[in-house]
Amino acid sequence: MSNAVTLRPYQRDALRELRAHHQRLDRILLSLPTGTGKTLVAARYVETNFTEVGRRTVWIAHSKELLDQAYETFTEKLGLDNSLVARRYAQHNELNKKENALVWLMNNKVLEGPPNPDLMVIDEAHHAPAGSYTDWLSTYRAFARDGAKVLGLTATPYRLEQGEIVPLTDFGFSKPRVPI
Repeated sequence: MSNAVTLRPYQRDALRELRAHHQRLDRILLSLPTGTGKTLVAARYVETNFTEVGRRTVWIAHSKELLDQAYETFTEKLGLDNSLVARRYAQHNELNKKENALVWLMNNKVLEGPPNPDLMVIDEAHHAPAGSYTDWLSTYRAFARDGAKVLGLTATPYRLEQGEIVPLTDFGFSKPRVPI
């Protein structure tokens, strides 16, 4: 594994805060503005805190583009061997071909993933209250003490519910979120 890319100062600050908060909290948000590198910061966190020590991560997103962006971040920007990163969406399924993968990039509509991941990353976490995401969270016991930790990524840490703005902390993400 390589740390081929250099993080910007605010990304390093976010990564440091993320590590500190996730040591004591199980469900946190990484909230950075659009285009400032949430995927890169989260991928570096996954690489150094999970992948390098043989722990599994399931990364869930609602679009092929977000999953491909995460794949490119892990394999091209961070230099992670592509045999350690598997993708599953629509007709694309690498799960059986990459049995030793430690990072599983999954579409939120696909409900078959690796057993017992240590971390779930929810890209665009403002979608987390949707049914397909709650199915994933239940499957991996994200609200149980012995379940997977959860890292939500979003530029908008709120969700519009029946005309009201509801903070994602109401959905079970811990305060404080990790902002820049």
